[in-house]
Amino acid sequence: MLHDLEVKLLKILITYQAHRSRVPTLRLLKYLTGRKAVEILEGIESLERHGYIRFNVWRDMQSLIVLEEELLTITEWREVPYSGQLIEIR
Repeated sequence: MLHDLEVKLLKILITYQAHRSRVPTLRLLKYLTGRKAVEILEGIESLERHGYIRFNVWRDMQSLIVLEEELLTITEWREVPYSGQLIEIR
């Protein structure tokens, strides 16, 4: 089960990409979540470890890919939109 920060990061990554066609910067993630950079990086690392996201280039935020088909487990309790597609964030 994901912690609140991880769910928040995942929602931001999905919706920001859908509206802006790019990955939010660490500075923007700090602003949107109200958390410190260290906490955000730990949350992103946890999402990667749990298989919700991956990087094409190791730790390059602009190469981050959200594996949306993996979200089914959290949609039941957090209402994250699920379309069954792979979203690649560039």
